[in-house]
Amino acid sequence: MEKLLQTEDDIHLLQSWSSLYVPELHKDLFHPLSHFAPPFTHNLSDSSQQSHVGMVKKTVAQMEKTLSNEMEMLIHEVRLSDGCERAEQPDAAAITDEFIKEVWNPPQDELMMIQQCYAVDVTLDVYAADSKLMVSENGKEVRLQQSRLRTFFKGLFREGYQGIPVVFGKDGYSSGKFYYEVRVSGSTGWMLTVVKESLKYEMTPDIDKVGWKLIGHSLGDDFCVHTGNSGPLFVRQRLQTVGVFVDYEKGEVSFYDVDTRTLIYSYTGCAFTETVPAAKAFLYSMAGFPLSGRPKLYPVFSIFGEDPNNVLVITPVGRA
Repeated sequence: MEKLLQTEDDIHLLQSWSSLYVPELHKDLFHPLSHFAPPFTHNLSDSSQQSHVGMVKKTVAQMEKTLSNEMEMLIHEVRLSDGCERAEQPDAAAITDEFIKEVWNPPQDELMMIQQCYAVDVTLDVYAADSKLMVSENGKEVRLQQSRLRTFFKGLFREGYQGIPVVFGKDGYSSGKFYYEVRVSGSTGWMLTVVKESLKYEMTPDIDKVGWKLIGHSLGDDFCVHTGNSGPLFVRQRLQTVGVFVDYEKGEVSFYDVDTRTLIYSYTGCAFTETVPAAKAFLYSMAGFPLSGRPKLYPVFSIFGEDPNNVLVITPVGRA
């Protein structure tokens, strides 16, 4: 034993320890009697090596089956906790491969893949809202308002872009991809924009310079959608919900009609990164707003017109 313990060759140690050898006749590693089989005292023969290979394969198969059962039970419990299970719960032994496939639906189209993988929770920033806009307490809705108090203190609030009031999202994104959805059906005039962070700190932002937007408004019984830089865009029907998808690395901003699951318009080759002048970076840093060569991109929401019932709503991303 002392001699074996001194060896640094693990394989030699295993081959020299006779109690590890099990006769080929006892192929069932899990059979109780197999542990009482007489050990071999000679080196491993080809037949005994094959025997051990078979036992290893059987052990691996057993482990695979056990792990599979554990996975099925975990999936079962997750579905129960999410309230997705039917009233009559199947027995664990009756869980099939079909049951496992239903846990995650593979995307059927490009929009579904975006919804499943890149959805973010957007909340409006009440402190970065125009004086004409009112943001809900949960930060998910914005509408026009007529408030004498806010009119009196108008100089303290952000003023809109070319007469269009705007409100920024709280969070910005400087990498990767992100996606959110906005219900626009409650407004006769709206604008959804993605802008660089520097505009969030300007009292009179010029979104035309560094913003990527989609505009929709009613013209009598007609409805028009355009980007501001192009003519009217063709849409099959009046838009109800618009999905906004940004790919920072590829420099793309895309707008989707969620109801028809079609692409409305996509900006490509967008210059998100920039070289910040040292003086400007220093001034913004002193003011508590540090800038970098990879500026954050912020969602911006706008309502125009005179109807106080106009409202935009940030909705939970649909995954159907």
